[in-house]
Amino acid sequence: MQRVAIARALMMDPPIVLADEPTGNLDSSTGQSILELLRGAVAAHRTVVVITHDASVARRGQRVITMADGRVLRDEDYDAQPVLREAPLSSSSVQRK
Repeated sequence: MQRVAIARALMMDPPIVLADEPTGNLDSSTGQSILELLRGAVAAHRTVVVITHDASVARRGQRVITMADGRVLRDEDYDAQPVLREAPLSSSSVQRK
């Protein structure tokens, strides 16, 4: 259902996509499918903002901002890297702050 919801939202051709825990509560295969949909949005020159507790999902981003208690702890910009780059998707790498 999440894939369908994301696909439906992308069909509206929004300039910005906000994805709150897009892979939460999904098996790794379905999570990978969701991330591929978001990668397609980036390829179509949309801005994609992903909010996640999953470090393996966060590592795919061009810019990763780590927050705790409403404060920015780290702001890492990976300009030379493509947005939503390949990284292993693993439920064991979930970090909660």
